[in-house]
Amino acid sequence: MPKPGWTLIAMTAILCVTGCSFAPPYRPPTPEIPAAYKEAGPWTVATPGAKQPGDWWKAFGDDTLDTLEGRIEGANPTLAGALARYDQARGYLGETQSAALPQVGIETDFSRNRQSDHRPLRSANQPNNFSAGTVEGEFGYELDLWGRVRNSIAAGKAQVAATGDDLAAIRLSLEAQLAIQYVALRGYDRQEALLRATVDAYAKADALTQRRFQGGVASAIDTGISGTQLAEARAQLADVAAARALSEHAIASLVGTPASSFTIAPAQVSLTLPSIPLAVPSTLLQGRPDVAAAERRMAAANSEIGVVKAAFFPAITLGGGIGFQNTGLSGLVAAAACAAANWPWPGQAGPSKPHPIAAWCCRRSRTSRITWRCCTI
Repeated sequence: MPKPGWTLIAMTAILCVTGCSFAPPYRPPTPEIPAAYKEAGPWTVATPGAKQPGDWWKAFGDDTLDTLEGRIEGANPTLAGALARYDQARGYLGETQSAALPQVGIETDFSRNRQSDHRPLRSANQPNNFSAGTVEGEFGYELDLWGRVRNSIAAGKAQVAATGDDLAAIRLSLEAQLAIQYVALRGYDRQEALLRATVDAYAKADALTQRRFQGGVASAIDTGISGTQLAEARAQLADVAAARALSEHAIASLVGTPASSFTIAPAQVSLTLPSIPLAVPSTLLQGRPDVAAAERRMAAANSEIGVVKAAFFPAITLGGGIGFQNTGLSGLVAAAACAAANWPWPGQAGPSKPHPIAAWCCRRSRTSRITWRCCTI
């Protein structure tokens, strides 16, 4: 029997090794910051990860735009796909986190059997038909000595954050596209109203020129010029109408509605021009979701290096099993009750150390590949 002192030393060594991790320390790139800039200006220190404003389009003061922007959240298929990828990443994270917990399972097997009359070594008092039942419980726990599970969880959390930033980037992009198309559509409404008035004026001028030509006052050159001006104005009106239809169809696609059943009535709308501070471009750059997503993917790749390196070492799993077997359901229950009353239960327990040596070259290549991906994000 081992002495208590040696047992304490062994447990301390296991706990110390459990804290090991082969993932390299994560250090985001820190570019050299100059002490001063050549250009003069009120420079401030950037704070990456700043939150984007919520309903930023309300600064235009248009109720129709507000309604259309609200429909993106529940009807746009592109945004729905990004949300599904975010939920998928969260599901993978939950699956990875479960590896840090003990694994418990129960297996049962019940069968009805018939013995052959010509079975070798069969005694005379054995029945022809009999039932067999088995109930077995198993448990296992992986000792995360090399940090494989912990690094997997860290990589999963970083991937969830990255997909969340991707979702925010797609949402912002769709909202911006809708605002751009809506502003363009209202601009086409104004152009169309102006061109209609122009066509009416040119039509009256052309009719007057035709009467003057018939009266001998105007020449054929004058009638040709007036007719050409009228035709050009009508062509411009048709071009603007086609461009407006394209913008309307784009808005229909963004809000998840078939273009054939979607219409925005023409209107002379005066949009409010938002007051844009001078520092807005640099401020928005600090909170770009795609930049934050790239940083989180780099952190995930850094943790995956530790996962791959841990595969070079044996995975030690503590496991055990306990079960009961008897012929017939009543006998099985009786065997379980008897075993419960007479501890210890029959079963097995012990460590497992699988170490696939044949996959060493594959894992070495995978380590190089993930390290390269971490450096190129």
